[in-house]
Formats: sequence, structure tokens, C-alpha cells
Amino acid sequence: MKNKAEIDIEKICAKCERATILANSDNGYVLCSKKGIVKDTYCCKNFLYDPLKRIPSPPAKLIPFDTADISISVEFPDFDSKNN
Repeated sequence: MKNKAEIDIEKICAKCERATILANSDNGYVLCSKKGIVKDTYCCKNFLYDPLKRIPSPPAKLIPFDTADISISVEFPDFDSKNN
């Protein structure tokens, strides 16, 4: 597992622990406890990463398959012929 210092984090106010996203702001502004109202792409020296504000990437899409594409053949050895 990577150390916290080794993880490449995009340092923007939208992912900062000190920022609160403004509900009525369509332009992407946040309320920072240190700087006040700033753009969500802004970052200052007081940045603290908040993992709960991270937006995860979408899950990988599964490729549909047909059960006819999969064939399983099981061969059991004949134990009776080895004993004779």
C-alpha cells in the first residue's frame, strides 16, 4: 500500500477538508475556512486532503457473453482398469 506522501493527489479546494461546496453555486465555488469563498480549482498552502470528497471512477463495464462460448469437459480416469 502506498504511503500518504506517495499518493498523487490533485490539490484543489474541491477535495480539501477545510472547504464546503456551496449549494447555489453553479460556477464551482467553495467556502474555505481559511480563505473564504474561492473557486473549486483553487488551492492554498493550507490544503488538507479529504478522501470522502473524492469522486470514484465508474466501475469497469462487463462484456456480455453467451453460455455457448464456454465449454467445460471433465475426464475422469478409469480406476478399475489400473487395478487389473
